[in-house]
Amino acid sequence: VALEVEHVRLDPALAHLELAQQRTPGTALVRVLSPTTETHGWTSTHTVVEVVTDDMPFLVDTVSAELNRHDLGIRLVIHPVMRIRRDAVGRMLAVEPPDDGADTVRESFMHVEVDRLAGPAAGEQLRNDLRRVLEDVRAAVEDWDKMVARLDDAVRSEGRAQVVDPGRPATAQASLGSPTASARLAAESHAGAGTQAT
Repeated sequence: VALEVEHVRLDPALAHLELAQQRTPGTALVRVLSPTTETHGWTSTHTVVEVVTDDMPFLVDTVSAELNRHDLGIRLVIHPVMRIRRDAVGRMLAVEPPDDGADTVRESFMHVEVDRLAGPAAGEQLRNDLRRVLEDVRAAVEDWDKMVARLDDAVRSEGRAQVVDPGRPATAQASLGSPTASARLAAESHAGAGTQAT
């Protein structure tokens, strides 16, 4: 039975919550569906992409870039981040308040509606591609501190003199002069380029 509260349909949210019931930490759940009343109990004029994964940077940009690569118009993006409590095998036990950090994991729930796909094969291809780019994001984020540390070492060993930019405030000049700041700027540039290339 479709649920509706003050004209807001709850069926997509309930379906998303059902998807999230079992998830192994460190993995992304991705579902692509073109809902119909007969099959799903609710319908939409769009194809719906549902993602549940550990919260991390670059998620929205990466998913949006992949959808654009598939030439799909993005019609709606809903992206709550919730604290989820799970047992040892990944079963959801509870959704906790935002300030409850004990034994919980911050998880991203992405609901994206795009132009309706032609058929199941296109949906399966999109699902596989989204899983691939989300794994790329995870690898980049997990390597972030190591990458910054290596760049920091490279900057220190190079002993590069600070470059003075007359158009930059003195405080910014000082912060950019530190090896760690330079390393982080370089890392951010590489991360941004990787996201755009996705």
